[in-house]
Amino acid sequence: MNKIISKKDNSSIYSATLYPTFSDDKSAFLKEEDEEEYQTLLRSVSWTEGFGLFFVECFPTQGTKIINRFKKDLPKKTIELLKLTDPISSLYSSIEKLSSKQKLDILFIQGLEHSLNEYIKPGYGGQGDYYKEDTVPAILGHLNLQRERFRDNFNICLIFLLPKFAIKYFIRRAPDFYDWRSGTFEFSTDKELLDKAIEDIKNKLEDHDIDDLSIEECKKRILEIDAILDEDNNNSYVADKPKLLFKKGNLLFKVGYPIEGINSYYEAVDISPNYIQVWERLGFILFRIYQYEEAIFCLDKVINIKPNDDSSWHLRGLCLSSLGRLEEALESLDQALEVNPNDSFIWGNKGKLLNQLEEYQQALLSFNRSLELDPENDEIWYLKGKVLSELKKYEEALNSFDKALEIHSNYYEAWGMRGVILVNLQYYKQALISFDKLIEINPNDYQGWLNRGIALIYLKRHQEALKSLNKALEINSDDDMIWGNKGVVLRNLGHYQEALESFDNAIKLDFNNDRGWFHKGITLIKLKQYQEALKCLDKALEIDPNDHNTLIEKGNTLYLLQCYEQALISFKKAIEVNPNDSDDWNACGYLLLNQSSANDQPVFDIPLEIIPIVNSKNNQLNESLNNQKSYQEALSYFDKAIELKPDYSLVFANRSFPLYYLGEYQEALKSCIKAIKLKPHKEVKEITLANKGFILMKLERYKQALSTFKEVLKLNPNHQNVLYKIACCYSLQNNTGQAIKYLKQAIKLKPEKYINLAKDDPYFTKIKQDARFQRLQLKPALQI
Repeated sequence: MNKIISKKDNSSIYSATLYPTFSDDKSAFLKEEDEEEYQTLLRSVSWTEGFGLFFVECFPTQGTKIINRFKKDLPKKTIELLKLTDPISSLYSSIEKLSSKQKLDILFIQGLEHSLNEYIKPGYGGQGDYYKEDTVPAILGHLNLQRERFRDNFNICLIFLLPKFAIKYFIRRAPDFYDWRSGTFEFSTDKELLDKAIEDIKNKLEDHDIDDLSIEECKKRILEIDAILDEDNNNSYVADKPKLLFKKGNLLFKVGYPIEGINSYYEAVDISPNYIQVWERLGFILFRIYQYEEAIFCLDKVINIKPNDDSSWHLRGLCLSSLGRLEEALESLDQALEVNPNDSFIWGNKGKLLNQLEEYQQALLSFNRSLELDPENDEIWYLKGKVLSELKKYEEALNSFDKALEIHSNYYEAWGMRGVILVNLQYYKQALISFDKLIEINPNDYQGWLNRGIALIYLKRHQEALKSLNKALEINSDDDMIWGNKGVVLRNLGHYQEALESFDNAIKLDFNNDRGWFHKGITLIKLKQYQEALKCLDKALEIDPNDHNTLIEKGNTLYLLQCYEQALISFKKAIEVNPNDSDDWNACGYLLLNQSSANDQPVFDIPLEIIPIVNSKNNQLNESLNNQKSYQEALSYFDKAIELKPDYSLVFANRSFPLYYLGEYQEALKSCIKAIKLKPHKEVKEITLANKGFILMKLERYKQALSTFKEVLKLNPNHQNVLYKIACCYSLQNNTGQAIKYLKQAIKLKPEKYINLAKDDPYFTKIKQDARFQRLQLKPALQI
């Protein structure tokens, strides 16, 4: 098919003398090149008989002008307009329905671009074209496939009036149909029409109007703006171009093309560098898409133009905060507050920033100021509660969370923090109610299930706790805290091997989780695997060398392994970390002296038991007992423990031990009396009474000693040392019968020990010659 080339395709083909002149015709085009293009189109169409395809690239108002001119210039031709206002999928059927199709010579088709709107994808190839590479619009696919039917069935000259983007679509996506064209013609727009179009766009597209537009309407507006921006007569609208680009950017954001929208904004400020609205919008958008450095650049532009713009200072602070530049962020927020000290939102964000900086008191002041300005802000009440929690002001924190929940009853994060605070206050049942409420609102909050499990652990409802933790793991199996707490529950239930598996899972998820190593160590202690436990505790201390609980458990484990010196080092380190734990001070004193104690299997919660000094032949024992430095040091540890906890009966009992060996019997007696007054449990009372009796004997108060020993026997009738010392007391009173009675009981319990002791014990001098005593010394142990 022959093609007629337009004037703009090759200006040398036609001579200007061939064009009719319209100097007095108001319908003539103002630009000479447009008039020439029109004449070429007119001539091409008039020479075409039957079917023909022509494409005219023009602004919609120019299209109307072209149609009117055609009707005037070709009065003998039957000319109609098929104006499409909605998308179609079949142009053939639309023409087929025309009742006048048999009589038509020329059919203008306007509005076909509406069928392309949904396929708009800005920025293809970096050229700003509107062309979706991977999709063929339905209408263009239809035209490609039906071109022969158009030729064979419609004896009409079809003229498509289209904007530039639609012509590009035809070239790229309907090449089969487009290649049958007889020509493509381009028209610019008269200044008068262009000015009217620009004014119309500006009036229609105020910012609040865009919010009300549908996506389809936004796309139409983008095309209208681009039709204006594509015009060659730039000088006619240079002042309006930045505004059009700004509005285009807003529309692009609405239809979901943020990068293209940003590019449109940058084009606007390239033309108009002081266009403050665009810089503000860019700053906000770039902040929203996490491009903080670029956002700061834009906000600095705003501030340079308008130094007292509190919103830009505020947003700049948020950008800096997101970059981790917290001190600079704080300076920006302070600048914003200088300009506008009554903005609750800025005060709230300043509080958040101060919270990040761990300046909790200052953060609290900011949140309080924010709430003065806006007392109904549930988020700020919540954040205030979190800060109060950090300050360990739990009751006040609870009030803040309650206030947040008064405003927003389904604020599940507030329910969660409320539960955490109640756990800290040891109100575990109430905490459970809060966690249940959180889960009711958000059943997929694994943290809620975890905290619920922790509350149940404190309530010793371990089976229920296990169910909660398993539910948390269903939601998130990659949380080491859940596995760790599940391990704790399983250990409490006595399922030690399963507990170890849970702790191993926690450690796999976070190898540097000191709590996982710690609890694994505790579980291994339960299994009496002390060496393995020690390795775990050491690993925990590699991660956190100053964890108080781990240092204590390491000390306990070393003690169980009878590594007393190393255990003492661990407890001393625990005291360095936390000097206010009386148990640690007691343990240090205990470890210094436990080898001198009579306890068969000494443990920290049982007092040190005095070994009564019988004579001076046991040089090794005397050497140990005369270690004045150890006793003085141990005494200082016990005194510190009592200073921290004045009603600590166990420590008063232990305190009597070094005093006894230092020869300070009166002070030792006072400590025993004090320990007994504090009503200790049975085992502590038994040993304390025994020690009291030994001390009374040193003070030669034998009757009182005898009375005290009798109290011990009520608690433990087989206390060997006490039975032996009762025999001593009766011997001193010349009560041979009673002395022999109790001595026999002691020997029966431990024959070799007490036979050997009695031989040289000066307490038995008065009865040594008695035949009954002699028989005790001569009889084999089994015959007694």
